[in-house]
Amino acid sequence: MKYKFTVWNVIIALLIPFVVVILIKKDADPNTVLGAAYLIPILIVGALIDLILQVLIKNRKVLAIVELVSLVTIIIINKLP
Repeated sequence: MKYKFTVWNVIIALLIPFVVVILIKKDADPNTVLGAAYLIPILIVGALIDLILQVLIKNRKVLAIVELVSLVTIIIINKLP
């Protein structure tokens, strides 16, 4: 099975450089560094979930729809009070 780029992979690929830059900078705010450190396991779990979804769902369009719906759900949940 080939691991292909999907919606989640693009998000993970964009967040990894952000995390690396935050962790390397010496003058970064401690809260930002802590947030970046907490983001590392979230990125790993997200990549594992994406791999499982790619194995279970063979149709790329359905996979993209499932990932977009999950992304929108996460954004809505984070906006709740």
